[in-house]
Amino acid sequence: VKNTGTDDIVVSDLLVTGDFVVSGASLPFTVGPGGSVPVTVRFVPTDEGTRTGVLTVVSNDTDEGEVLVPLTG
Repeated sequence: VKNTGTDDIVVSDLLVTGDFVVSGASLPFTVGPGGSVPVTVRFVPTDEGTRTGVLTVVSNDTDEGEVLVPLTG
């Protein structure tokens, strides 16, 4: 999770849908201006074929309080 803004952001939740799991950061966490915090999204398929999901990053950012990241595995 990267902060390209000029103020700290506090990430309060990391949500995933589909055959994916997220790890690597204890919630909540703060990302300073220009900083980043590594987060791991792992694909754990429950069936064959292409699977899709979404990672939702929830923060106190006034411009983008929720950022949706499409996932494919």
